[in-house]
Amino acid sequence: MARMPHLPCMLLLLVMSVGTVSCSKPPLGAVATDGKVEVRYITGRIGKVLFASGKSQQRSEKDLLQIQIWIENLSDSKKLEYKGWGDDNLSSAKKARLKDDLGNTYKQVTFGLMHRPVGQKAKESLYPGSAIQDILVFELPVEKAQMVHLILPKGNYTDTIEDPPTLDLVIPVASFNGGGL
Repeated sequence: MARMPHLPCMLLLLVMSVGTVSCSKPPLGAVATDGKVEVRYITGRIGKVLFASGKSQQRSEKDLLQIQIWIENLSDSKKLEYKGWGDDNLSSAKKARLKDDLGNTYKQVTFGLMHRPVGQKAKESLYPGSAIQDILVFELPVEKAQMVHLILPKGNYTDTIEDPPTLDLVIPVASFNGGGL
């Protein structure tokens, strides 16, 4: 039986949902890098989203798209302060965006300041060579969409002005519900 190298880390993060961990990299799929960080698409799932408030958990009323990503600090000496792309406290300029190959744009879904999808990060220190996983939630893509572009502002982990100012992960819609989450 083939073992996915990132599965133990995914389970650990979903159970604990805290801290930075060092895990083996997920398999090569959609990847974006700028030399400071590498972001990889791990999995996407369509369904009810499990979110938490304190010690209680509940599920969203509607089916939504959850995208799980891997964020790795590529530096061997510089610590980065990551501000989660799905955090409800961020300005719209710092939130992740999702667009499809047909020109549709999808709203990011949050559950309020006190409610966060299980596994989603607000803020994390990313030490040199370390990595974390994060969860982003969006409206469902239309049926005819083949690809989506997950657009991630670089300002969430660096203070320097970057050109281009975003990372772009191109993800096949057919990969959604591929396991995980």
